Amino acid sequence: MASSRPADVPVAVFSLGGTIAMTSEPGGPGGVVPALTGQQLLAAVPGLDHSGITIEAHDFRHVSGASLTIGDVIDLATAIDKRIAAGAAGAVVIQGNRHHRGNGVPAGPALRGRGTCRRDRGDAQSHHGRS
Repeated sequence: MASSRPADVPVAVFSLGGTIAMTSEPGGPGGVVPALTGQQLLAAVPGLDHSGITIEAHDFRHVSGASLTIGDVIDLATAIDKRIAAGAAGAVVIQGNRHHRGNGVPAGPALRGRGTCRRDRGDAQSHHGRS
């Protein structure tokens, strides 16, 4: 089934860091830090570059999940609102653990467009699907 969304309408992808973005720093003392960019993470998704989807990668933060603050999340929500208001089809947030489905492809968050979030609808339905 063909999508009715024009290919030039972008999807905003915000990278926050977390385990999925961690790698060792060349010449560093060891250990890992959240260093991979959103673009680098997206480049690892098989077929995405040939999907016809226009993606705007935003390196919003480069921190571990434990280092994210409520202020960071509020700033992220504001940035997402701005991209949606500017015409983005939706937003994806990359943050957190490296979780694989057994096929080497990281499981990612769901794409959410305008009107699908609880705040946009103005109701009390949980974002976890419970009412």
